[in-house]
Amino acid sequence: MEHLSKISVIIPCYNVANHLSKCVESIRAQTHKNFELLLINDGSSDATGKIADEFAVKDSRIKVFHQENRGASAARNFAIGKATSDLVLFIDGDDYIKEEYIKQLLTNYSEGNWPICGMVNIKKQAETNNQNFQKLLELYPKREIPKSNFMDLLAYNAFSSPCVRVYDLKIIREHQIRFDENVSYQEDLLFNLKYARHINHVTLVDYFGYCYVEHENSSTGRFHENFKQRESLQKELVTYINRPEDKYVLQEFMFQTAMREISNIMHKKSPKDKRGKIADLDELFQSESFAFFKSYINSTKINFVLKKILFFKKSSLIYRYYNLSK
Repeated sequence: MEHLSKISVIIPCYNVANHLSKCVESIRAQTHKNFELLLINDGSSDATGKIADEFAVKDSRIKVFHQENRGASAARNFAIGKATSDLVLFIDGDDYIKEEYIKQLLTNYSEGNWPICGMVNIKKQAETNNQNFQKLLELYPKREIPKSNFMDLLAYNAFSSPCVRVYDLKIIREHQIRFDENVSYQEDLLFNLKYARHINHVTLVDYFGYCYVEHENSSTGRFHENFKQRESLQKELVTYINRPEDKYVLQEFMFQTAMREISNIMHKKSPKDKRGKIADLDELFQSESFAFFKSYINSTKINFVLKKILFFKKSSLIYRYYNLSK
């Protein structure tokens, strides 16, 4: 369906002055020319806003909006309200795309279908095709994943990003799907899970066209003030359990999510004192999600001591363990 009239491209921009030009130029160089590009300057303190405005002057397809810093989720939500096309895709301002990226997604789009293409990881200027997506291509030689097998997207880390895929704006608006602005970790996955409810199948596009530029300040390493998506995630994900192996996949995923939450609780930038951190650990250990994956703990590859502390839910020992590990 590459002939489709127009597509809206949404880019939340926060302090990406060093990267935005390359990102925007990669969109302007697309073989599919019929698009609108919405640049949302999210309160940047560098030259991001100025660069965006300059692009809007030279290209009528580009629209720029300036807002106070509210985060990528708020910027994307704002742009969803401004988009005028039937389809939409998201790109991060420090990434870029190859010239047939939009064409490939549109060619593989049809109603009820969710096309996903491959990601290229860029680290120190070296390009590597995402190996998880390559494994999915090998697992599904016919390139279609039925809804009953959507847990494979989670197993191969292909469910989380709002990039590398195209969305039907009618579905987003009709079902009021928005990015949760009160969550700062895995909010993209929550958005995709809600969208996937209304999709029949996923098409794997054998084209590695989204270039993800890796930085040192990745989301997994920084402190998140609003790390409270755990229960909402599990509530959504359990609805995708259809095969015996799906439960194991979800247990593994929820365990990894809990380990990231523990690291976040114990992060050096956390404003909480010892009592507050132990209270957060207690809440995690008493949660439904922890009970769901507890039986999985013994099969993990973490060290024996940490494995036993987690299994017996000893918050004070977790606190001491992480402090000694610093």
